Amino acid sequence: MSTPNLSRSIRRVGLIGAAVATLALTGCAGDDPGAPPALDPTPDSITPPDTEGPTEEPAPPAAGDGDVPDVYAGVLAAIPLAESSAGGPAFEVDDGDGGIWEVHVAVGGDDIEVHVDPTGQEVLRSDREADLDSDDAAGLEAASIDLTEAIRIAIAEYGGTAPLDDAGIDRDRGGFAWEVAFQDDVEVYVDVTDGSVIRVE
Repeated sequence: MSTPNLSRSIRRVGLIGAAVATLALTGCAGDDPGAPPALDPTPDSITPPDTEGPTEEPAPPAAGDGDVPDVYAGVLAAIPLAESSAGGPAFEVDDGDGGIWEVHVAVGGDDIEVHVDPTGQEVLRSDREADLDSDDAAGLEAASIDLTEAIRIAIAEYGGTAPLDDAGIDRDRGGFAWEVAFQDDVEVYVDVTDGSVIRVE
């Protein structure tokens, strides 16, 4: 009989099967989906986002601000102060004694003269000068450009540094103009409606 040989063959097949099963289990363990992925030893460098926006250019100074010589700072401050104090629009300013600014303001039908210190920071006194002149009233009615703005325009056109002598509204060639006079006898005429320079004398 060949029973011993058959037994050895059965054992050999069993051992081979066990070995195959062991290898299969080992392979499954290596592919465990729950295991964390291996890290790349050389990750790509990450460039941080650019948090700085484009560089903004500084805004240019407003016309008539940074380019006005300091010699005119007092009168340019005195006029709006006088207007605020008296409660009306200014139509004339004069360089009075001791550098005091005499600002004429229209209030109703009155011409109010407001005295302001040379720096334009303090009202010294206010007086009713007279009834408002009809030409001054008509000029203010026609004006779209106020006295302060007219002086700024005249300063830019003039281009010098002589102190202001006086400025006011006046009839000119059938209309009205702001007449701005400097102490070196230069006069600049500014249109009351659009701020254009009419002429320089």
